[in-house]
Amino acid sequence: MAHTEASEMKGPTKEVAMRKVVAVEFVSLDGVVESPEEWAFSYSNDEMEEANASGMAASDAMLLGRVTYDQMAAYWPNQSGGVPMVDYINSVSKFVVSTTLEEPLEWNNSTLIKGNVAEEIAALKRRPGKDIAIIGSATLVQSLLQADLLDELRLIVHPVVLGSGRRLFEDGCDGKALELLDSKTFGTGVLYLTYRPAVKSNDKIIQANGVDLCVETFGDPADPAILLIHGAAASMLAWEDGFCERLAAGSRFVIRYDHRDTGRSVSYEPGAPPYTLRDLAADAVGLLDAFGLGSAHLVGRSMGGGIAMLVALDDPDRVASLTLVGTSPGGPDLPPMSEEFLAHISRVGSPDWSDREAVIDHVIGMLRVFSGGSGHFDEAAMRDLVGRDVDRTVNVASSQTNHFVMDVGDPIPERLGEIGAPTLVVHGAQDPVFPLGHALALEKEIPGAQLLALERTGHELPLPVWDVVVPAILRHTSGGQRRHKKAQYDDDTGEEAQ
Repeated sequence: MAHTEASEMKGPTKEVAMRKVVAVEFVSLDGVVESPEEWAFSYSNDEMEEANASGMAASDAMLLGRVTYDQMAAYWPNQSGGVPMVDYINSVSKFVVSTTLEEPLEWNNSTLIKGNVAEEIAALKRRPGKDIAIIGSATLVQSLLQADLLDELRLIVHPVVLGSGRRLFEDGCDGKALELLDSKTFGTGVLYLTYRPAVKSNDKIIQANGVDLCVETFGDPADPAILLIHGAAASMLAWEDGFCERLAAGSRFVIRYDHRDTGRSVSYEPGAPPYTLRDLAADAVGLLDAFGLGSAHLVGRSMGGGIAMLVALDDPDRVASLTLVGTSPGGPDLPPMSEEFLAHISRVGSPDWSDREAVIDHVIGMLRVFSGGSGHFDEAAMRDLVGRDVDRTVNVASSQTNHFVMDVGDPIPERLGEIGAPTLVVHGAQDPVFPLGHALALEKEIPGAQLLALERTGHELPLPVWDVVVPAILRHTSGGQRRHKKAQYDDDTGEEAQ
């Protein structure tokens, strides 16, 4: 057995989450955005003021096109201070995209962007800070949307038809798919709609073990396969895109999937799952069958580690190696959950599962406690991920309930010695759910298991530890695997190989 502290390895590179570029547009029912001061302000009310205040609090910079800059620079500096909107616009950092203006710009805190606009805005997004807001600037909004530099588009749709005027999207502009994130209806009849560019995905529904499961793959199918199995109440998105892409870049064929009752996979009524933990293990084996894999490297996280161990015990020939992340063997004589975690789950109730924001807050609260005070918790990034997860989930209530009430079967600690697959145990030293003693038990009981302990890490797999964890998994999965016979075909004839 080998026990490695992450601090003994090369330290992780700190990466900063990118800022969002958020465009806010006053628009009529027929799509006109020109001269909103002439038709929009009569619809202002407390709800609009609250939305404006929220946007100002979330941003610390503005991005403007030349025409919008000229209009605003002629108006706002002449307004009396002491009004939140006036003080914000005059004091905030302003970045102006123009090929005709020259520095120095006269309006306070204004900087000219004149070179490669896409590169300069991308660099601006990488700087630390809050959101970067765009007001008006229709031409700039269109170009940023096409360049994949616009993160959110907020349309404040007014109940008025103008008949003429500049439209946000004129005839001939390139199409772009958007996803609705949020919608509010104000008492004035104004709609406040928040969109983002649609997330590109190659996920698909396949039949495995007799049920519909949603899967997504990364990398070359000819490379050694890694099946990622996540924990309770978590869809495949909890295996973050960047993590999967790094594994695939190491010449691995990476498969992630939604468990039953998560994401786009088959869903059942909340509180009454007709399946057990062993059924979820059979689902994993069914996925190997579906992809024509005789065996694969299984990487299981939290409950997913328990599933991976069941597969290793019941179908050992299907497992080329095991990686157990934040997992427990179960059973007595193990360290208890942290007091903070127990206090949180004892006082938190169930949200209104139909209220998107309440569900996101509920999940974020749990993820924050999972981090164990490690300092790795990136709330902005996690809110975005959880929001995407909620939006694609068939039944949110079932996703957050059923894994905790299903039959998990008998504990397996006494069988750990039967596991023959090479095993890597990866565990956060500050895990509040399964303290490090759970990983030490796995290391002790599974023959030849190696432990990689991650200092200053909780029940999580955050970006700052990927520089340690990904290479460790790639080394551990460098052994061979078998292809399923029924999926082996002759490359020249297309016929099944003998």
